[in-house]
Amino acid sequence: MSYGIEKALKERGSAVIVPTGNSMRPLLWPDQDSVALEARAAYHIFDIVLYKRSGGDYILHRIVGKDGKGFVLCGDNQTRREYGVSPEQILGAAREWFHNGKTRTPGDPLIRAYVFFWCRLFPLRRPIFFARRCMGWLKRKITGKRRTARS
Repeated sequence: MSYGIEKALKERGSAVIVPTGNSMRPLLWPDQDSVALEARAAYHIFDIVLYKRSGGDYILHRIVGKDGKGFVLCGDNQTRREYGVSPEQILGAAREWFHNGKTRTPGDPLIRAYVFFWCRLFPLRRPIFFARRCMGWLKRKITGKRRTARS
């Protein structure tokens, strides 16, 4: 992602990006899905937003709360929250995304159910991720297959 996204959001009010990291899996898959962003006057809890860290990195995460300095953000595939993200750092929010040829929006009933449960299960993410890794290890031991590099 580059300055062009910032410019498009400021000038046109919208932009489309392709996520490159794993932090929003399983909702958004890196290098496969695309996200239509829109600039907004206000952002709300559970919005997926693109923001710019002080170091210049662009990050796509979900707003999971507010604190005294701004918003609390976290990726759906993350176990650590990021505190103190100011509204000025947020460039835009996901209006819709495209996954496996289907268009999804934050208002879709299935997406709303996913967000409701997954965000409320935040304290259980570490044990869930650990159990998932253990199951993968056990499966590899049973089948004799080695872990392959992810593309």
